[in-house]
Amino acid sequence: MFGLHRKVIAFYALVGVIDGLSIYALFALTLIQGQYWMVGVPGVALLAHLYLNFKYKQLWDDIDPPKPEEEEKLTKKEILLINKADEHFDTWNGKYF
Repeated sequence: MFGLHRKVIAFYALVGVIDGLSIYALFALTLIQGQYWMVGVPGVALLAHLYLNFKYKQLWDDIDPPKPEEEEKLTKKEILLINKADEHFDTWNGKYF
């Protein structure tokens, strides 16, 4: 089951890269053709794609905060992020023993 999970995540990541590249290509080709009024569709798709990637990165940093360089130099913000990540793990661990 774990191997299948890795394959699905890898496929999803690959499709996301291809999707992003195709949106950039569509945007560029629309500009090259000189049909500026049609730029809205790939432009909106590109903005949505970038927004979703930004929100995903923000969520990932919230769930798994960046590791500090030295253990002794934890700031209050880093401690709160680590505690929040531990809460997520405890919730997950309570559901799946």
